Amino acid sequence: IPTVRNQNIFYVTYRFIRRIKDYCKSKRERSEIFLPYKQVTILKNVSLCFRPGNAYLVLGPPGCGKTTLLKAIAARLPHKDGMLDKDDVDKPHITGTIKFNGLTKEDDPNLVLPSVVSYVGQHDMHAPLLTVEETFGFAFECCTGGSHLRTGTQNSDEASSLNAAHFTENLTIDGLDLAHVRGTFVGNDNVRGVSGGQRRRVTIGEMMMANNPVACADEISTGLDAAATCDIIRSIVTFTKAAMTTRIVALLQPGPETFSQFDEVIVLAEGYVIFSGPIDDVVEYFSDLGYELPATMDVADFLQLLPTEDGAAYFDHTRSKRGAIEHYTPEGFAEAFQKSSFGQNIRDELTAPHPHTWIKSKTLLQKATGAFVDEESKKEANSEQSLGSKEKIPKEFRLPHKNSFFRSMVLNFNRYIILWKRDKGFIIGKLAENFAMASSIGGILFNGGNIGIDTSEGFINDPDAVDTTFEKSLAIYGVFFLALWHLSQGTTINASDELAVRTINYKHIDANFFQTASFAIGRTLSTLPQKTLEIMIFAIPVYFLFNLNRTAAGFFIFLAIVFTYNFAIYIFYSVLSNLLPDKGTVQGVGITFLLLMAQFGGFIVYPDAIPVWYEWLYWINPFGWAMQALVANEFQIGTKYDGISVFGVTGGAFFVNQKGFIPGGERVGFSFAFLVPFTVIFVFILTIVLKKVRYEGTKNNTVKDQDIDEKEKKKSEDVVSQSIVTQLPFTRVDLTFKNITYDVVASTTGETLKLLKNVNGFMKAGRMCALVGSSGAGKTTLMDVISLRKTSGNVGGEVR
Repeated sequence: IPTVRNQNIFYVTYRFIRRIKDYCKSKRERSEIFLPYKQVTILKNVSLCFRPGNAYLVLGPPGCGKTTLLKAIAARLPHKDGMLDKDDVDKPHITGTIKFNGLTKEDDPNLVLPSVVSYVGQHDMHAPLLTVEETFGFAFECCTGGSHLRTGTQNSDEASSLNAAHFTENLTIDGLDLAHVRGTFVGNDNVRGVSGGQRRRVTIGEMMMANNPVACADEISTGLDAAATCDIIRSIVTFTKAAMTTRIVALLQPGPETFSQFDEVIVLAEGYVIFSGPIDDVVEYFSDLGYELPATMDVADFLQLLPTEDGAAYFDHTRSKRGAIEHYTPEGFAEAFQKSSFGQNIRDELTAPHPHTWIKSKTLLQKATGAFVDEESKKEANSEQSLGSKEKIPKEFRLPHKNSFFRSMVLNFNRYIILWKRDKGFIIGKLAENFAMASSIGGILFNGGNIGIDTSEGFINDPDAVDTTFEKSLAIYGVFFLALWHLSQGTTINASDELAVRTINYKHIDANFFQTASFAIGRTLSTLPQKTLEIMIFAIPVYFLFNLNRTAAGFFIFLAIVFTYNFAIYIFYSVLSNLLPDKGTVQGVGITFLLLMAQFGGFIVYPDAIPVWYEWLYWINPFGWAMQALVANEFQIGTKYDGISVFGVTGGAFFVNQKGFIPGGERVGFSFAFLVPFTVIFVFILTIVLKKVRYEGTKNNTVKDQDIDEKEKKKSEDVVSQSIVTQLPFTRVDLTFKNITYDVVASTTGETLKLLKNVNGFMKAGRMCALVGSSGAGKTTLMDVISLRKTSGNVGGEVR
């Protein structure tokens, strides 16, 4: 756990020396020397079999390895690409094999695991400004190619009608009881949208769009009431039976109605499997070990308590048929399970010939879901060559993505254009910021571009006149620097906003919604409208208020330079925001790069004054290249300086030389030749970063009771027993509310929604009141209204 003590440089150095010492004593592996922690085994010799048409419940106390097990099955653990590839020998997070219909990825490297297994995580990560229907629609387009026709190119009239009716999306929305909020924003902490329980259902439904043969769902009941959880599990189990798919669900505290719907239960404890078998046999199994289920306790709660210290209260050695005389440890439970008939059944299934083939499984799934099979698939299903130990995997499970690169790029572009249009606060704020800065710069340096050159004689030879004119020209360099600095600073400040959507990108990329490069390009292109507006609202006022080169060519080249630079800097900081771990680091590193670019950009330190050993910073600096282009455009491309000479040198070239810049209008072309490839290269780097770099959220660490010093525990108990209750002055308040109503406008349709309807209540001081209701009933809304926290919508009624 990070603390003030263990995060300082001295402690980190001390721990590094200790790791080297442990390595010399063979207490650590070489790969662990540079790790600030010691690697531990989370899953320990787990062997399981999952059969089609069954729903499995994974139970266990917190920290037992439920999430890790599901992520291992779904290939979502943090690891090198190709976790199951033969060439990937460095697998610190997973060992063993995972087979699907008897085949591993080693047997067929073309097997695409995200197309076989979907994964529903614990956290709700969605674009807040998309509606529920749009979220499902995007997932359907990405996971199926936008068609109910599974594979091949042949079309079907019936499939086309289902596509037009959005059959799968509507079926999922209705099945998850989201029909009444289909047009509502998904929302988050900052955007008003659906309730927390409804958002959880959106998370489930999004991953159901693909209809994968195997699906892993991790604690999907978070934020849902017991009735909603039971209904969702019933829908999942019903589909599992009909489609002969496999569903593996981890829940923390399922109710008895939810528990009874599963076919089998898997109980974990400290990474060990302590039971795996039918739901109906689990109570009897642990009864044989000496653990009796109390009449007042649910089976799920009982199973989660057994491997903990609290489980000792339910142990009776006189009931044990194994001769145990004390409470089992997790290792003891696992050993007993391996010796049981249930453990033997798993070993027999692992060694027996596999009963299922890919083609048969595919045909069952298509018949059950109503998906249409093309002629190619029918031939595969009827071909004898498709059977055997090395049967051909269906095409849909060999395709990494269901859409072409271009279509994926268009999908992402359209999605982010919608999000941009709806974020009116951001658009207005950025435009106001840019206009304010343009007015400020143009106002302070008004008409600074007019340096008062007398071109009647065609030359300037008076030293005093030259000095005066040169001093006035400094304002031109200053306005170029301020313009580039403002654009860079705005991009730096907004770079940390990328972190808010980073986890959404991870989820979609890991699920193979689209090619990573198509996302990077589509997302980048979607920023063009915003960048164009910003440049227009900023650059045009600056150009004319300052009175820069008044030619059509000079004006449009100026706009092209600042736009290209702004776009290049945006891509650069997008890479930083996806490469670095947190907001503070992104801002710190971003500001450091900004200062370096500004310092070696050709204004603070002029090019000819930069030391030789720092010149490389100038030549790789987009700020410096943009500065060169702006100077060349102002002084040397069809300008008023062309008709005069200063001491025998063309006027424009003279002013450029005096600041150490290289003269010549071709510098504009050279700058574009640098900035455009710079942008393309960093889009490529962004693609690699999005694919390779992951920053997963950390869970709270659980401290075991045995890790706490017994003396300290006893001391704490003594302090509590000797404490004196002190009555502090406190004013008792009774809370009443009468005819409370709350209306809001729907996210996209403009329809008025009544969330609270004439609610009355009385809360008496000194009493606790439980506010209950189904997901989306208005519990949070009511508490926000009576606590006077609502700042939007129409509130009616009285609160006293």
